[in-house]
Amino acid sequence: DYDSDAYHAFLSATSEDEPKSLNEARGRPDWPKWLEAMKDEIKSHQENKTWILQKRVKGRKTVKCKWVFKIKYNHDGTVNKYKARLVAKGFTQVYGIDYEETFAPVVQLKSIRTFLALAASEKNKVYQYDFKTAFLNSDLKETIFMEQPEGFADTGNEDMVCLLKKGLYGLKQANREWFGMLSKFLLTLGFKQSASDACVFSYQSSNGKMVLSVYVDDILTFASSDNLRKDIMSKVMKKFKVTELGIAKWFLGLHINQHQDGSITIDQEKYISDLLNEYGMSNCKPVSTPLDSSYIKLLDCAVNDPKYNSPIKASYNEVVGKLMYAMVATRPDIAVSMSVVSKYLTRPEKIHWEFVIRILRYLKGAQSFGITYNPKNFDNDTKVVAWTDADYASCLETGKSNTGFGVKLCNGLVSWYSKKQATVALSTAEAEYISACSCAKEIAWFRQLLTDMGYRQNAPTTIHEDNQSCIQMAKNPQVNNKTKHIQVRFHYVREQLQANNIVFQYCPTKEQMADIFTKGLTKASFIGLRQMLGLTELRGSVGIDVNRS
Repeated sequence: DYDSDAYHAFLSATSEDEPKSLNEARGRPDWPKWLEAMKDEIKSHQENKTWILQKRVKGRKTVKCKWVFKIKYNHDGTVNKYKARLVAKGFTQVYGIDYEETFAPVVQLKSIRTFLALAASEKNKVYQYDFKTAFLNSDLKETIFMEQPEGFADTGNEDMVCLLKKGLYGLKQANREWFGMLSKFLLTLGFKQSASDACVFSYQSSNGKMVLSVYVDDILTFASSDNLRKDIMSKVMKKFKVTELGIAKWFLGLHINQHQDGSITIDQEKYISDLLNEYGMSNCKPVSTPLDSSYIKLLDCAVNDPKYNSPIKASYNEVVGKLMYAMVATRPDIAVSMSVVSKYLTRPEKIHWEFVIRILRYLKGAQSFGITYNPKNFDNDTKVVAWTDADYASCLETGKSNTGFGVKLCNGLVSWYSKKQATVALSTAEAEYISACSCAKEIAWFRQLLTDMGYRQNAPTTIHEDNQSCIQMAKNPQVNNKTKHIQVRFHYVREQLQANNIVFQYCPTKEQMADIFTKGLTKASFIGLRQMLGLTELRGSVGIDVNRS
């Protein structure tokens, strides 16, 4: 069975501080391990012929570099290895000389959640792979000179510089060149690249199906059979140096747990635990909800009230940014709270900091919650279901409404949204209509993504809406004095309805899951809707480690 004691011991373990510079690493008792890691990195560059030494070119600026040190941990908290990476200081590059185009995509978190949900739907195990020195595989188009690595200058040639032939971590164009090379290679193997997310690739043949997602040098993949996965990945390993990490457990700070029944859970308990420790909140008193409706009104009123105008010295933006990552990854239950606190990033007051503290107190009592994706009742037809809602004129300062929606797949949330609308709605129905339009656009994206991944969408996607006027407005293209002012772009929802891509279904307000994304709720309502999200407490029943079962 799953060793929950070992898992939670890992969550509470404090990691060693990593050296920030070469001099600091030299002064540590574990210096021999760091030195060995640096030698391994240099050996990789020598084998890959990343650079050649050349005399300095007069008048040509050279890019600087530095060592970055990292301790890699196993899922149980034990040290896996010491990693030293040579990184170019890309900020010293000159545009037009050292680089031009820099954009490179990374897989979206909602694509990762969809990927995991689909793996759970077919009871396929998700495996993780890591490319060794990935950026070193791609050739550089530009001529770039770099200083020799600190501590490893070539004896007798200390004044010479490195003429880079291959990509290097830290270079502005390195990620772009690497992704371009990898994607082209995957296409030669028979993969198809998704139009919705360029980092998602799918393979289909008579031997089965395989789906693969790429985040820089990390890969998650699942296949209909182990033989297919091993066959394809063996071809990848012939081209690149790749480490097979086994069944996926940690990815981008998300803990992934794959159960024997095929279900998959994701959580950020360790991330939240570390966040609470960092801000001295590990022993705080928990609260049952992250948001109180009356408190939102107080926040809005405080903007123009002198008694609340006391600027804070605390790292408001920093903690909000870290909470934001938890929200966008696995914690939809704090989405509306983060929407509120993010409004005050430019000049936070003491009262805003107190609201951030409330969110941390809520997470203290709910840090072990996560999303579960189940394999039940799924076939090759669409099973995506959405809920959309709006809170009319909720902003006291601007009179604008809040939009909220959630998209579920395999009984777990894969996408969510909570944001103030860009325009003022003149009625509740109009606010709901604007919200429904945002949801319809998200559904169109998901339908394309699922189709690209080999899950054809034959039936329209159901959107639950609790406003009858909004539903009628979408179904009937009539124009009258109450609707003629609505901007044309919001009628996209009507177009999707007529194309049979979506279908509206009325639901009572008390069953409107998206209500949790638009406003503060009572404790009972909040807990009920949180459960509807597929967000449940995982502590004590985190699951079964399929590697140990």
